[in-house]
Amino acid sequence: MISYCVAVLRPGYTQRLVDELVERSSAPYEILLWLNVADPDLDAFLDNRIARGCPIRVVGRTPENVGMRAYRDLFRAARHPLLVQIDDDVVGISRGIAERADRIFREFPKVRQLVADVWQDEFTTGARPPLTHYRCVHEREGLYAGPIDGWFSIYHRSILPVLLSLPYSQYCPLGALTRHALQRWGLHGLLCTRMKVFHVIGPQYASLFGMLDSEVEKYRRLGRLDIVDWYLGAKPSLPPIDELQRRFTAARQSLDQGNPEPAGDPAAGPSSELSPGIRSSETALAGMADGTGCGILGVHWRQCGPVDCRETDGTLLLRGTGDWSPGSERGLVSTRPHDGVTLAFEVFIPPGACFIAKINQVAALDQTTNSYHVYCDGRTAYLARHHHVFGPVAVERGTWESFRLTHADGVLCLHKNDRLLYRIREGLLSRGYAFLGAKAGEVHLRNLRLGPPSLDQCSPL
Repeated sequence: MISYCVAVLRPGYTQRLVDELVERSSAPYEILLWLNVADPDLDAFLDNRIARGCPIRVVGRTPENVGMRAYRDLFRAARHPLLVQIDDDVVGISRGIAERADRIFREFPKVRQLVADVWQDEFTTGARPPLTHYRCVHEREGLYAGPIDGWFSIYHRSILPVLLSLPYSQYCPLGALTRHALQRWGLHGLLCTRMKVFHVIGPQYASLFGMLDSEVEKYRRLGRLDIVDWYLGAKPSLPPIDELQRRFTAARQSLDQGNPEPAGDPAAGPSSELSPGIRSSETALAGMADGTGCGILGVHWRQCGPVDCRETDGTLLLRGTGDWSPGSERGLVSTRPHDGVTLAFEVFIPPGACFIAKINQVAALDQTTNSYHVYCDGRTAYLARHHHVFGPVAVERGTWESFRLTHADGVLCLHKNDRLLYRIREGLLSRGYAFLGAKAGEVHLRNLRLGPPSLDQCSPL
């Protein structure tokens, strides 16, 4: 019935996860692993569990960390109707998840992705935002529309072509990407509060499992110095291990208690209708898959990393980790080049951040190549290409501003807040990629549109 897929980087967590899947699964299952790490203790553990008859397959091994790219091969290798993407730091799950997911998929044919809810207390969020960020679309089944990702994401096998077509990278929000891609087909990815997992997020529980120092190093490699400071700052005041163990034991035991089978009148039969609220809540996100709405990580974009990229309620946060050297900016790049293009967006640039928007960039991933771009740092902002500044651009810090950058028929145009700032005869770069990113600090983006220019957006001179 269900194929559990795990890209392994943290062996200590993985051993707990494997045993938890074996103990808590009551439907036919398999555990598929991709080992991003060489660890003799983990190998011995897996050999022991396989010898006991546990259905474990190691699909691949790589000496380097391929990260999320492993999931494409894991999904291809899966044999069951339900495919599950699991973070390797999930260490507790509720019972009956496969049976519940199967029933929901049968009852609601337009739901093709379910993400398990997470245990939360004062020490961990489990990576889920507060429920105020969600809209309930089916109370009986505990289904909510809102921000989801792949900490424990269950996919119906019918969307395997969608999963295989996504733009994988070492670090990418695969669960969120899938949800946005499904919207193109009128399908839904939802949070389900009737199934729960314990997802280790935060320094307190990381210390319980002996993973605090390794987590600090991981976030340091990713350039997430804010999380590094959080974890290191918590060290002097960590609760005693025995207290954390009591908390975890109680949390694990409670995972099933909040997940009763849906009540109702059996004579009434199952309801196959989701609340109309899902349509209103999804309307603002409907353009994510075709690039016309506010979603940033639609199918027309991929990450140009390393970059910290998080999306909440249609607003994307990009945190640059560059060193201010030429070409060190990182962010999102279009998946294909355009000849004749409009890049429109709203941006919020805090003080100290450096933001860049580009069109007609010569190479997708080489940020040193030429482009038409709006550049904004703490001292100046301007419209330019290599070795030529067309003119300054007044950019307010700490407030949302709207921009539209267009090139068509040899004419370059820049609009700010729907007012034309520049219209220039400029044909040096006729085709290329679009890019949005940060060289330093963090920037916020929303209402992104990438597509062909309208006639009134940049008419010929």
